[in-house]
Amino acid sequence: MPSKVTERGTKGRTIPLSLGSGMSSEIAKSLSGLLTTA
Repeated sequence: MPSKVTERGTKGRTIPLSLGSGMSSEIAKSLSGLLTTA
C-alpha cells in the first residue's frame, strides 16, 4: 500500500470524525446548559 494513499485516507477519515466529535461535545454542552438554566 502506498503511503500517500494511506495518508490521504486517514486524513479524510479523521476530519469528519473530529467534526462529529466537536458537534457532539457542543450538543452535550448546550444540553447541560439548558438543564442548569431549567
